[in-house]
Amino acid sequence: MRHRVDLVPLFALFQTARDGPAALSAALPAFIQGGLYDAIKFLRLALADRLRAHADDVTPFLPDAYAGDLEGFLEGEVLRMDVSADSLQIYHLSALFPFGVRVTRVDGLREESFPDGLAPDAPAVRLLHTPGHFELLYAR
Repeated sequence: MRHRVDLVPLFALFQTARDGPAALSAALPAFIQGGLYDAIKFLRLALADRLRAHADDVTPFLPDAYAGDLEGFLEGEVLRMDVSADSLQIYHLSALFPFGVRVTRVDGLREESFPDGLAPDAPAVRLLHTPGHFELLYAR
């Protein structure tokens, strides 16, 4: 099943995020009137549309269980609410945000930044990647 989503409210929210925390705080309730579940579902639909739009780049990196089957991957891994995101999804989801994502591996040996070429001082969400799971890291 192919889902279509209007990305205009999502991008308007992310543009508002560039204006600072106060503007984002004011806009966020309007965006998630349906609750956090609906907001996450919306992000999953937006991500699925992005992955479809970049199918040639995405397909070679699909897990073996979905080799060459982008729609199967979307239904089984992206659109399902009970499945956590992996690096492929985080990489492409970061392209939808006006800020980057930095992922530190639990072994501490490497850090990845999305999108590629993210400046060291650029605003970014920080995640800790443990095997099979990502944790949001909060600044002190």
